Amino acid sequence: MSVLNHISLRNKILLLVVLVFFCFVSVSFVAYQALISTNEREQAVKDAYSIIMHTRQLETSLHMMESGERGFLITGDPVFLEKYESGKQLYLATFGELQRQIPIDSSAYALLEEVDRELKKWKSQVAEPLIDLRYAVNRNEASLEQVIQGVVSRAGPNSFARISQIVGQVDALIKAHPLFAPAYYLQAQIAEHHGQLEAASAAYHRSVYLNPHLIVGYIGIAHVYIQLHQPEAARHTLRSAYNLLRSIADFQIVDTTTGSTTAELRTYVMLLIEKCDSR
Repeated sequence: MSVLNHISLRNKILLLVVLVFFCFVSVSFVAYQALISTNEREQAVKDAYSIIMHTRQLETSLHMMESGERGFLITGDPVFLEKYESGKQLYLATFGELQRQIPIDSSAYALLEEVDRELKKWKSQVAEPLIDLRYAVNRNEASLEQVIQGVVSRAGPNSFARISQIVGQVDALIKAHPLFAPAYYLQAQIAEHHGQLEAASAAYHRSVYLNPHLIVGYIGIAHVYIQLHQPEAARHTLRSAYNLLRSIADFQIVDTTTGSTTAELRTYVMLLIEKCDSR
């Protein structure tokens, strides 16, 4: 205090202003860093959701190719090859997106490249030779027996089974990432918004399976149950959310919400439970 007594009033005011300014800058910096962290996390969740969708499209494209090829071999009708070609185009587009999104030094990326190698082998050694042979049958230049022999050789099914197995490994590695719980939550919200309640329920359940502490996932499941007129199931799920909220401080912001605190979300959950009780 003796030091302050020797400082003039003007300098004291100036010192106070400097201290207030320093505190303001410090708080602003912390808030800015938190905002950057939140934005980065939101973008990471969106990227994770995009990878989920593209992995699904990759599987779809593979099945389109295999189904189109099989249909043409059985019937000889070139209309089935439209599905085969559409599958190839979808695969190329989806594979390119996944290459861009999945880290190049990850195990998932290595498996993705293995899928591509196996698919190229299947096309060059199995699918396209058999398609050419079936065209030859249509021109009476080969027999259907030759096509049948090629199909029953199991080279095609075995090769495609290997591709499906690798895709399954890619899918499993991707889903193991912690950001995929909120990504499935985002997927569920979109499905619920479009009235696709079964798809929304499946995605909400997947989100809490990946992260059993994802409170908003339980609330999402309850929303779907309420819309399906299943108040007892909704009440049970809301109790799970409430029990998780009880272990968190009132002022803490709950993950994957628009800034809701624990206290606010707890109140909302209780209102939903009361709504279920009244039904």
